[in-house]
Amino acid sequence: MQTSKQSVVHRTSIWALRLLPAIGGLAVATGFGHSPRADESSAAHVFQLMVVLSLPALLAFAASADWGQRGRCLRPLAIPAALWLMTLAALYMVEHQLGLAPSPSHVLAQEEESKDLGRPR
Repeated sequence: MQTSKQSVVHRTSIWALRLLPAIGGLAVATGFGHSPRADESSAAHVFQLMVVLSLPALLAFAASADWGQRGRCLRPLAIPAALWLMTLAALYMVEHQLGLAPSPSHVLAQEEESKDLGRPR
């Protein structure tokens, strides 16, 4: 049986587990239609932060769950799992299939260009 405090932590962790992949998905969605860059954008850092913050939320969920009813306890994880799968699929599309990730030759060309700009002529 859960106490009131455990119940609040459990509900909060469920909402966090739903919100974090949604924000991560929005960060990935901003990558569609942009040209490749040599460095990571702020959206990439937001996505990475959402992935890292999901771990404490998952630990809070696991610590506050009533494991006596496993099926009922694991059901709320279906939505966050689906959101993360969609987010990671979109990230794969942005980086590989749509050709939006910078290729090594593109990165080298940008580095050479930046070196040339620094040289006096």
